Amino acid sequence: MNLLNEVKITPVLGYYAAGVTERKAPTIIDTAGYDGCLFLYLFGTNLLETAVLNCWIYGHDVDATGGTKLTTATVAHTVTAANALLAKSAIAIDVFQPDPALYRYLEASIDPDMANAEILGIIAIQYNGNVKPDANAVLLASNIEVFPAA
Repeated sequence: MNLLNEVKITPVLGYYAAGVTERKAPTIIDTAGYDGCLFLYLFGTNLLETAVLNCWIYGHDVDATGGTKLTTATVAHTVTAANALLAKSAIAIDVFQPDPALYRYLEASIDPDMANAEILGIIAIQYNGNVKPDANAVLLASNIEVFPAA
């Protein structure tokens, strides 16, 4: 077993230079057939101390934007002095077993409250699927290196 054959990886939001506009991922994740989805919010340099990075997940019963903000799947992180020194950082939100009648479709969003937050992107990783995903479905490339048993 290896992770690349067990999870579905989908880049849902690309790069945005510093700004204070809420950015909703244009790709909506269909959770049918998966137990959960881990969203990785990636940040670059220029985070300002005391800035707040609001990371949200919206859930919907149909494949559309404008769902309900899942308050339990929200992170509002205040940047510390140590965070501001980092060249790269991330926030993770894991949505496990969302109610398929209400929240089958998930939409990631980031809303920084200060203009210096460099957004590198958001990646969704769906896991514990009933059907194994195509490792190359939305990735530019993938590779598995298998070493012989020791």
